[in-house]
Amino acid sequence: MSSLKDFFYGIATEMGRPKESMDPVIKIFEENWYDSVDSIKDLDEEALAKMKVPLRLIEIIAKKLGKGKPEPQQQPTKMVIEEQKTNTAQKPEDLAFLTSRTNKLNESLDQLKRETIRPQTLLDVLNILEKVSGNIAKDPANEQFRSLKLTNEKLKQNLFAYPAVFDILGLLGFQRKDEVLFLDAKDLNTSFLHQAITELGTLKIITSERAAFDPYKSSFSSTTSVSIDNIKGGQEPSSFDFVDKLEQLKQKRLDAVKSYIEDKQPTVFVLDTNVNLQSFISSRDTTMEEEEEDTKTNDYIFKKEILKWVKEIEESQHFSSRRKKEFEQLLKQPLFTETKVRIKFPNNTVLEGKFSPRERVKNIVDFVRQYLVNPNWDFYLYQTPPVQKITQYNWTKTLEEAEMVPNVLLYFGTDQPLEGVTDFLTLKPTK
Repeated sequence: MSSLKDFFYGIATEMGRPKESMDPVIKIFEENWYDSVDSIKDLDEEALAKMKVPLRLIEIIAKKLGKGKPEPQQQPTKMVIEEQKTNTAQKPEDLAFLTSRTNKLNESLDQLKRETIRPQTLLDVLNILEKVSGNIAKDPANEQFRSLKLTNEKLKQNLFAYPAVFDILGLLGFQRKDEVLFLDAKDLNTSFLHQAITELGTLKIITSERAAFDPYKSSFSSTTSVSIDNIKGGQEPSSFDFVDKLEQLKQKRLDAVKSYIEDKQPTVFVLDTNVNLQSFISSRDTTMEEEEEDTKTNDYIFKKEILKWVKEIEESQHFSSRRKKEFEQLLKQPLFTETKVRIKFPNNTVLEGKFSPRERVKNIVDFVRQYLVNPNWDFYLYQTPPVQKITQYNWTKTLEEAEMVPNVLLYFGTDQPLEGVTDFLTLKPTK
């Protein structure tokens, strides 16, 4: 009985994708009590779609399990002929072409995450993009599927409001013609289209899990608001009062944690050979924590006030178990408004910068390259112990998702010879 992990990891290898990219998909099946390849053989495409398996994967799974629909025999249309010509000429339909285009797509998706901020908003945009690309994949000859009106009010509000969307559509081949975004048949690359559908589907799965509990999103809407003064006057607290307070806490967190920190405050210091690196960093972090004590104190006072309310609401039996669980999850999450990132170089210098927990790992890579003496160096970052390279697959994660909050120590590595290299950075060390 073949395991699901081996089955999906094999698909990942065939697609030229990291095996770890299949982990969210495997989790979907495991949560629905499917634990082997034999157990999923009876699932049809409709069932897989309801489980929110990416469209491209549904096709591959069906073929692997011998359920692929036979292609109808018909004469090729002009559209298909043009598409075949395009793909033949594009023979960087090879791995290099797809990898390069997919990397650009992931960069645009990263930007979309920053622009949408909230998981549910991102999920709504991804649903539209997946529908657009899915329709084209099903019927590439249909010009209606390859046309998006810029004047469409629904699209203006839910799709075109985010600049990154235009980058994503541009990668798919869409070009603006007057008030329409149009994908010409000759610009359609079906291999990349299917790859894009897979990327969108995978991100949807991850985003759905985050949207299930979003500390920045309101799970209950109410216009009722009761002040603390009224409560102190003897008015019984209600679930509406609690929701109002819970929303205040969520908004406070949202306001405190920026999506991007412009001033990274780059600092370089040189380690003395007889100084322990971890001890030195701990001493720096202690100083920084003292500087941020006011923020932490205010957050503690606010949470303490909320806890008092919870007790009163529980006593009056207005507090549902679901809302209590949501509340407890929120309070357990530490409020980190920034994270300190340090990168140690082979010559014992350390580059330090300040980032938002909501920024991407890719931002750290760009930060390092910005200050390199030779920005063309082919380098990588890694953590130790044990040695773990930070690959491009990790670049799309937020620092919080990558467990790099409230601070992280990384190391600079390269496979290029470093003989004669004494300086790595353009910045001068602080004294």
